[in-house]
Amino acid sequence: MNGGILLNYANDTVISNVTMYAMGSAASATNYTDYFVKATNTSRLSIANCNVNGVNYNAVNLGVATDAFDVTGTMFYNCAGWIGSGTQGAAIISSAVTTKGNITGCSFIGTSGSAVPYV
Repeated sequence: MNGGILLNYANDTVISNVTMYAMGSAASATNYTDYFVKATNTSRLSIANCNVNGVNYNAVNLGVATDAFDVTGTMFYNCAGWIGSGTQGAAIISSAVTTKGNITGCSFIGTSGSAVPYV
């Protein structure tokens, strides 16, 4: 398993203008990209103007005690596909109590064949 940016107790974090090329269709059951950003116990997280390509599970995974997040101007291309499905097949997911979030001006492009592509 591979991942991108892992945050724990990282308040006031800005992630901007990052391009990530993940495993995509080259993934297997044991070699895949789990996330672009995974955050727990983190408030005031901002993700802006990024390009995220081929993350196999949830590209942005907001966990326990993640509050006041913004995702703006980010393109998610073929994320949450090939391996992820159901709740693990969402480009952006909140897996616990998360409040005060905004998702604005993002693109979600899925050609990975996922039967249920969603945020």
